[in-house]
Parts: sequence; structure tokens; C-alpha cells
Amino acid sequence: MTRTDDRERIDVYVEPVETSLLKITWMWNGCRFLPYSIDRGMVIRSSDKIRQCLKNLVSHALAHGVSGSAPLLKSLAEAGSRLYQTLFFETGYGNPREVKSWLKSLYREQRLVITVGDRIYVPWGLIYDSDPKALDDGIDVDLFENFWCLKYLLASKYYRINPMGVKTISRSIEVIPVINRTVFETASRDVAKAEGSIVNQLASGWKGPAFSKQEFFNRWKKITGNDILVYFYCHADGTRLALSADEMISLDDFRLELRGKPLSRRGTTTTVVFLNGCSTAIGDPNGGFLEATASPDFCGFLGTETEVPDVFALRFGSAFLREWLNGAGPVFLVMDVLRRKHWPLSLLYSICCFPEFQIEKKDKFAGLSEVGTGNFSESEIGNRVLVDE
Repeated sequence: MTRTDDRERIDVYVEPVETSLLKITWMWNGCRFLPYSIDRGMVIRSSDKIRQCLKNLVSHALAHGVSGSAPLLKSLAEAGSRLYQTLFFETGYGNPREVKSWLKSLYREQRLVITVGDRIYVPWGLIYDSDPKALDDGIDVDLFENFWCLKYLLASKYYRINPMGVKTISRSIEVIPVINRTVFETASRDVAKAEGSIVNQLASGWKGPAFSKQEFFNRWKKITGNDILVYFYCHADGTRLALSADEMISLDDFRLELRGKPLSRRGTTTTVVFLNGCSTAIGDPNGGFLEATASPDFCGFLGTETEVPDVFALRFGSAFLREWLNGAGPVFLVMDVLRRKHWPLSLLYSICCFPEFQIEKKDKFAGLSEVGTGNFSESEIGNRVLVDE
């Protein structure tokens, strides 16, 4: 059944100002608050702390499982609380206290979409707006509802995503799996055969996976009448995707090889990208996949905020494909369901694309079976991460 959500949408625009400030503008129901500025360095340091806490959580899970991870989740909430304070800390001009007070006063659930400018790579969904000291020793997802990815179903996107490349509903979509063969074969051996046809589809379906960057580029360019989901499963970092030890896809490869289609076809199709490898959302001062997946024919990506365990990543990514391709709802609702079901390692993933994009249910995807049962964080997650070495 397709999931729906009738929450009102709040938009936040984050733009660089000079070198040290970020300009923050909140909008609701077509009305705009007066903008204010915050300190960019504070935001970067808060983001780094959040990602270090996530990395610690992954290290613990690889060694011991997620049981006993309450102190690590509490530390993550503390880092998220610091980012919350930074978002409303008076620096330069404007009155952030007014917005903060208004947001607290809202009487019904909202959802948040944050639109960001150049070189702004922040794990906004891990803002935490309550007192972390009040947390007990549990790890149940219900205890952590004040993370904004849960409370506001938060998504972020790059401001240069072209409206002509954005769709609410796709009626015809093709999937291009782009796979590191060695990584996939290693992880899939640890996934039970009973976990279904979706893993088989990655291995042999959808015209087979692309194992090289040139094969991927050629296939993307040949698709002319359908929208596209490009699903990467590989080693990665914030600026590169590794399909083998000597086969890399860089940010410049994305930009130069996947240039927009001819103007006559502009706005007829769009591409969304799932970058299922380590740290694909973090970028660096010279750029990131946020910018690289925002040409006129793209509407952004789903990515990761730190290292991800290989088996967990295979299961989680496959579950997303199954739900979304089966018409379960827009990106932000499908991710919310998976985030809660596969807590807490689901926190490793962020939405960095047009969040309302969804698939019209099609019979051709109806045969995709469940990818296992239960919480993937509590089962075999692997013993290695998908970091680009």
C-alpha cells in the first residue's frame, strides 16, 4: 500500500555569506521569516563531531553488535544538540530566537526540507532538539524521536537542482546497478539465499549491473524515454566511487561524462542516485556528490554520513529499492519506515535529493521479495566497511 503524509512542509534555505557565515532563511506557507546568520565554523565542527559519533557507533556494532550502544547514541544526541544550538546561535545579524520559539510552538507535526548552497555538507537530520541528559540507557527508536530525521522527516537538497529535472511521480523508470564486483560477491555470500530476489536482481537483473565506469556512462546516455535510478554499491569516500582497485569514478567524471541531455529533451526525464558506500554525503572543500548530482537531468542523491558495514549496506539498500520501486511512497516516507525498522544503523543514511519523488506502482517490480526480516542492525551486519582504501 502506498504511504501518504499530510504534514505541512517547512523550507529552510542555507546560503554561504562571505567566508565565515551562513545565512539562514525559514519559510512556511509561503511566508518568509527575516533571515539571520550563524557561524560556519561552528557548523562544520558540530558536523564533524556528529560523524565521529556515527563512526564510533559503527565500530561498536562491528565488534559487539548494537546491544550496549546506548552511551554511543547518547553521545550522538549530545553532538546533535550542539548542532541545534549552533543553528539558532546569534552571530552577525538577525534574530534566530524568534524562529526557534515559533518552531517549538507549532501544534501539529511538520516536515522539513533544507536547501543548501555550495560546499555545505551538514548532517541536518541528526540535529537533536531535546536534552540528551534526559535519555536513559535504552536504545529503542522511540526514545530518540527528537532527532530531526525522525521528528520532521528531514531531507536536504542542493539549491542548483533544476525544477525541470524534478518530478513528483515517475511512471516509467529504469534501474542501473553500478557494482564493485568483489565487494558485492563478498557481502552477498553473507546474506541468506532466502533474502530474496532483490539481491538476485542486483546481480543479474535490470540488464545486469555495470562493473566499469564507461559501461555506466554509456548505459545512462542511451536511456532516453524513462527516468533512471542509479544504484551504486561499492567502496567510496566523499569524492570518489571505487568499482575496483584501479577503477574510480570521481566528481569530475560525474560532471563531465553525465552532462545534461539536449535542450529539446530537458525536463522530460530525471535521474536519482543512491550512493551506497562510505561517507558519500560528506564532500570536501573542493566539492562533493551534492553538486555532482544536480545537473539539469538529476534530482540529487541518497548517501551516507560515515563508514557503513558491507552486509548491512547491502540489506538496507536492497530494502529501499524493493519498497520504493514497488510504489510504497515518496523517498522521505520510504526512508522513514526503513529508518525506524532498522534502527540505529539506519542513521548512517541521509536524503540529499528531491524528497517527494515517488514511483507509480508497476507490475514489473511486483516480484521483488522481502530482503530478510526483522531489524538489520540486530542481525549479521558484516565485518568490513565500504570505505575507499
